[in-house]
Amino acid sequence: VAFSYQGTTMATCGADKCIKMWRTTNLPSLDNTNTLLGCNAGVMSIDIDERDHYLVAGSNDAAVRLWQVNSSAVKSQFMGHDNKVYTVKFYNHSQRIVSGSHDRTLRLWDVRSNKSECVGWGMG
Repeated sequence: VAFSYQGTTMATCGADKCIKMWRTTNLPSLDNTNTLLGCNAGVMSIDIDERDHYLVAGSNDAAVRLWQVNSSAVKSQFMGHDNKVYTVKFYNHSQRIVSGSHDRTLRLWDVRSNKSECVGWGMG
């Protein structure tokens, strides 16, 4: 589960390979506003950037994907892990993404160049 920084939207993910966007302004009722598709396996982790423009997801197919929320389009796909991606998080004003995988590595992704570097190995 991830919440937008404005607090008006919530995103959920799961084994169905989908990311669902929900309007939270009418709590306790939730309105499904969008479904983001493009993962080939269950989605383990999501995060929304600080401007609420992008959503990043890590999935069981070892990929990290970046969506433009308004268009529902996959903007980038980052490959480099050798196993399931358990966690993803934006940082550095959403210019970078950090991901952690079952392969026991942390990778740092540059959103602009689509390049990564392994910043930790043998974690956990």
